[in-house]
Amino acid sequence: MPKIVSIKGTRLSRVKKRWEENPNEEFFVEYFNKILKSDFLSGRSDSWKCFFDWAINPTNMQKVLEGNYTNDDNNWLDSLRNKPNDNK
Repeated sequence: MPKIVSIKGTRLSRVKKRWEENPNEEFFVEYFNKILKSDFLSGRSDSWKCFFDWAINPTNMQKVLEGNYTNDDNNWLDSLRNKPNDNK
């Protein structure tokens, strides 16, 4: 994920809102670790990688928390990308 240069304006209000929803530092450490571990979100499987504003979007956050981007052979997102499934 690209480094954050500043948190102002809309970005700041979104960060505050996410903190109100989950006022626990450990929650965010675990959340961003999920992103770092994901081949897709970290850019290891494609040229795209998530960025901070994408990560704090509530819809995207829910998807990450539900495991939609985990490195799993049975992950529905990987099957859409035609990733081979070694478990078949």
